[in-house]
Amino acid sequence: MTWEQYARVRDISYQTENGGRAIVFTVTWSTYWITDWAAATVSYVLPSRTDYVARLRTTNIYRTGWSVNPSNTNASADIGGTAVSNGTQPVGQAVAQIAMRVSFIADASSDSMLRVQSFYAGFLDKLNSQTFAGFAVGSVLCEGVSVTKKSDAFEFYDVTMEFLADNWWHLEQVCDSDEKGYPKLNNGTPAVVKWKRVARATADFNDLFKTGTPPALDVPWQTRTLEGWWE
Repeated sequence: MTWEQYARVRDISYQTENGGRAIVFTVTWSTYWITDWAAATVSYVLPSRTDYVARLRTTNIYRTGWSVNPSNTNASADIGGTAVSNGTQPVGQAVAQIAMRVSFIADASSDSMLRVQSFYAGFLDKLNSQTFAGFAVGSVLCEGVSVTKKSDAFEFYDVTMEFLADNWWHLEQVCDSDEKGYPKLNNGTPAVVKWKRVARATADFNDLFKTGTPPALDVPWQTRTLEGWWE
């Protein structure tokens, strides 16, 4: 294998020299394929990376000092703790999140973009069924997928996956309500408060880094992408 097998002609230009008695042509080849420095034998990979942004979301809470902590499930019983007020009004609480943008470059000449977009779109609006990028099961949500053609090379595309890790597993504090939608009360405060979230399907996001037939996890690719270095 050689680097040149992946390069394509991107530009041809020329200029006259020696008083117009000669023409010099310049042909430019390029590719996004790079050498995999961690491989035992010469092989080539496409660039990939992950960008991380820490941020906060604000949610309403009815209790503090709860005895049931957020987890990867809707709470089946009251979470315990102390009411935040003497009435039914909640207070705002900041919850830490990590937004992850996982980016790949895909080569349409070796893998159809129809298949690529269909595969990656299959993760949309799902929670992680396995630990992903060091985050616990059920705490990472796939929020978006985009496949965009690169302007400088017709066969290459940018694939971007948007993930959001949440310290509270994307849960909210929800109080039991009566038939009119008002909180059920006990001594003037919500009687029952539970951890709740919208029901979502799950997927193993590590499958993003599986290759071959049958598919197997490409650990060096996963490490390069999520951790930013070669093993």
